[in-house]
Amino acid sequence: MTMATARTVDSAVREALAALPNATVDLSAVTRADSAGLALLLGWMRQNRRRQAGIRFRGMPPQMDAIAGISALDRVLPRDG
Repeated sequence: MTMATARTVDSAVREALAALPNATVDLSAVTRADSAGLALLLGWMRQNRRRQAGIRFRGMPPQMDAIAGISALDRVLPRDG
């Protein structure tokens, strides 16, 4: 989930989230991530909050986890495991 793939990933995930009352997004297959990927997670959280739906993230890759830690977002991202 990088700047190069963000638009495609965002569109697909937003569509899937719209159909679910609560969701867990599995990130374990993500092989590359940058701040654009982290921005997607925050956008999905906002989308679900507006709908009063829950969202959690599982399997965050180390690269994304490091960016979240540096920016202090690791404390606000709801995670499973």
